[in-house]
Amino acid sequence: MRYLTLILLLLLSPAAMADTFTTDFEGGVNAGNWTFSGGGWLDTLHPTGGNPDGWYGVNGIDTFAPILSSEYGAEVFAGNYVTMQVSRISGDFKTDASSNDWADSYNFTVLLRNNNNTPGDIEDDLYVYPDPFNNVVPPVGQGWTHYDFDIPSDFVGAPGELPAGWVGGSYFSGPDWFPEDRTFQEVLANVTSVEFWWIHPAFFAILGIWDAGADNITIEYADGAVATEEASWGGVKALFR
Repeated sequence: MRYLTLILLLLLSPAAMADTFTTDFEGGVNAGNWTFSGGGWLDTLHPTGGNPDGWYGVNGIDTFAPILSSEYGAEVFAGNYVTMQVSRISGDFKTDASSNDWADSYNFTVLLRNNNNTPGDIEDDLYVYPDPFNNVVPPVGQGWTHYDFDIPSDFVGAPGELPAGWVGGSYFSGPDWFPEDRTFQEVLANVTSVEFWWIHPAFFAILGIWDAGADNITIEYADGAVATEEASWGGVKALFR
């Protein structure tokens, strides 16, 4: 109870304002309720071995490529990115193993999804993502790789128009063809989940066995746009050590 009271005081304190929030998976906390494709039943919160310490991983998943997703509507990572002035999403990721010999050539990106608040119906989903050809997946067996993705939440375009270097899609138009009657702002004004793809979202691959991990998933806002708690759960705990 004492810890809860102190944390609440931090949330209400001007000194607790921060321009970033990081899920660092410390203390067994998964802020954002992240899960890998497959429902999370092969996922594990590890207390050591991250970058540093705690991290989140999947072991032995049989899939064409791992996809790490925040829970629908998860606090911090979901919401109106336009009013929140989200400017960047970043994180540390690794591929410990893959049975696919071509895994190192796969592309890597972050996908922002607006499911129109119907998580059980994919037919009305809209999504956008930075051009995956700019990155490849974390090299197999080579440890942690850091990725930064700039989010142009201030972009205002005509229907069908996307910022330079961005791709979009929907269930009916296809994963790399953004509907001509929808807008980029429409997606960012209602981001319901964030997804990290170990493959181009428009591509497919043969099934394989994968081990992968994530740490320090960070959302960044324009200066002073959002007041959050201490920048990470690990940071909050450190205040009481």
